[in-house]
Amino acid sequence: MLAVLRGADAELTNYKSGIDVTWGGTKGTDYQEEYLYHDKLLYDQKIVYLRDTTTITMAHNARNNANYHVTDGGRQIIGANGVDSLPGTGDEGVIRYKLDRDRQDSMKWANNTAGTQTSLVLPAYTAPFRLADLTYDGIVPVVGTVGSNGGNIASRSAYYFRGIRDSVAPSSGPGDEWHVLSYADDDRSFLQARSTATGNFIDQAFYASDGKTVLLVVNPKTPCLTLRVPGAVGTGQFYTTPAKAYWTPKIVPQTSYISGNVTIEITNLYGTNVFYRINGSGATPFIDAGGPSVTLSQADFPNTGATANTLEYYYAGNQAFTKTRTIMREPLFPSAGEPHGNYLWVDAAGYTKVTQRITRAPYSGQYLNYRNRGDFSGQLDWDGNANLGRRNAGANGGSHALKNAFVAKIEGFNFTRTGGSKSHGRYAKEMLLESPRNIDPLGFEMQHSADAIPNRELHYRGYYDANPMLEGIFAYDIMIANFKSTQVAGGITPIEDHFIRDRFAGFAYEAMQWSAGMTALDAPGMWGGARMMTAVSIAMIMRDYSSPYYGTSGFGTIQTKYPLCPYENDQLTWKEALFDGNKTKTTYPNLKWYTGISDNGNESLFFSQGEVAGGVTFDAGHWRDKVSYFSFGLMGTHLATWANMAKLWGAGKTDPLLELGIAKGTAGTLLGGKDAPPAADRFPMLTVLNSRWLGAATNALAWTQSLPANDNNSDDKSMQDAGVFGFAWYDDQALPPAGPSSLRTSP
Repeated sequence: MLAVLRGADAELTNYKSGIDVTWGGTKGTDYQEEYLYHDKLLYDQKIVYLRDTTTITMAHNARNNANYHVTDGGRQIIGANGVDSLPGTGDEGVIRYKLDRDRQDSMKWANNTAGTQTSLVLPAYTAPFRLADLTYDGIVPVVGTVGSNGGNIASRSAYYFRGIRDSVAPSSGPGDEWHVLSYADDDRSFLQARSTATGNFIDQAFYASDGKTVLLVVNPKTPCLTLRVPGAVGTGQFYTTPAKAYWTPKIVPQTSYISGNVTIEITNLYGTNVFYRINGSGATPFIDAGGPSVTLSQADFPNTGATANTLEYYYAGNQAFTKTRTIMREPLFPSAGEPHGNYLWVDAAGYTKVTQRITRAPYSGQYLNYRNRGDFSGQLDWDGNANLGRRNAGANGGSHALKNAFVAKIEGFNFTRTGGSKSHGRYAKEMLLESPRNIDPLGFEMQHSADAIPNRELHYRGYYDANPMLEGIFAYDIMIANFKSTQVAGGITPIEDHFIRDRFAGFAYEAMQWSAGMTALDAPGMWGGARMMTAVSIAMIMRDYSSPYYGTSGFGTIQTKYPLCPYENDQLTWKEALFDGNKTKTTYPNLKWYTGISDNGNESLFFSQGEVAGGVTFDAGHWRDKVSYFSFGLMGTHLATWANMAKLWGAGKTDPLLELGIAKGTAGTLLGGKDAPPAADRFPMLTVLNSRWLGAATNALAWTQSLPANDNNSDDKSMQDAGVFGFAWYDDQALPPAGPSSLRTSP
């Protein structure tokens, strides 16, 4: 196991980052932590209650990584002492940090190559510090300051948010003061030196790494809750919902889901007695714990299933600041009311066709690779990286999850390949749990193509970034329909279901933020468009999802809308913002952009009739960027998946320019507006070669099937790009047509 800087606190962890943050003084007096998930190796997000005089210390740990050039080994774990393993030589990276600043994107985690951004670079960590000593802009003290800085909200450089106050019952007035501590590594200096020494160019966009955030409650007016699974090997599970979404200045009430043996400690840093009551109301008396802390067990919460428990608590002298935590003991599956299991193949008849396809070319070879090989299924790589607390363990987990879930659906949850260490079903579950979204989205708001973003694992090129979540959501659909813990031993539990759904919801929320122009890139283009299209699939599959921190799907019966989620004034569901295309667009920080297939004017992905680019006039349906980006390795997968899902589960919706683009692409007449001169190209687009696009099937089916197996445009090769979607949506027998399939609005 990798070493963790713990100090005197054996519970303290700092996984998913190469930087340890520790708190000075005595636990329970100077600080107390609440972790949000029972398995910290997967997800050790925490809320820290602390005094403003508590020291905060930072140091590198064994998971410290840097973004080397791909020919120099790619992203590498370099350890606490850097590449040379010697302390203090400068190749460990410079730790930088900031407090708060939601809605501001101008500060930098590292200077650019030219060195012209010095004034914008965040301060370096040099020694332990206290919140009591920190200021905003060298003037305004951090502690005691909440709300905006008074700048113009339309300016992402002049405006930012400071601390945030929550509201506590019964007064619903100003409560605890919250701050966001963000930190990351500036690797510019030693990466530039390495680039010079090796001759390998390293883009300035990779100059930062190891980003993470921690929520702080300073000088708390309320006690802290700490959930634990007791014992060396506990059987319990818990998940507590986020108090805050990234880059959104809002604190929301939290819910804790508990199952099995779980304890909840209530701790007052100031030493006076804690008072609490469970499921009380009105004149129901509070219980005096008789000291500054008390530990409750799951047995103290009588309600189970869909019936909530309420835990109210305060400390002596501060009853006006009584906080309430909702406790759901042995909760139901949040997915229980949704139809699941058929989003790929529609129904039992469609699934039967899939099982028939895997026995013949071009499907059979790909299926056998997923079934029998550890490299194609991602299992070999997973065995060496997962469950170690590393930030790179789940970088491709979503994509591999679908392969493993698909084989588990065909062969059974417990099917294990020869030489495999566990079943495909267990791999798929692990890959859903150790999602790339267990890494904080620190840096989402920045310029993805040029800024040094500390979490490049999430924010690089949107058509790549979205793939794990796109394939992951279909893996989730298969797994939650067939392999819950009530169906198979080792299946997904209700706690895990809540946790997994919030990982996907966080991605959808980020797509909503992009629709408000909350990145320095502004218009979505291909990168944001791919993310938004993926969010549409998430919204369709998790149709009843709704939370005050990530919002509401809108494809199901629940239509609740929440303020500041993420828009400043607009209140919209994911469906309304990302799919319907009929809500009024205004300006940042409200709804500014649609998904952009054809509905963002001259920022759309496809040309409208008569648009001019590079001196060339284009017909409707040609591709605005270089035509090569239309391929399945880049945007093609996202466009084809959106098109299938919209027709199948979006009441038959189509995008007219996308339809033209599909026709041109499969016919070999598609042009790219950024090619000089534009030259037509042809694409197999396997996953639209079905009865929903008979024209495309007529254009491309015979062509792709006629090519040699080693030709990149053959259906044999194209199945590798189509992946599991190819088994469901590529119909090699689509012609002669049997008529269009019926349109559906639910599985």
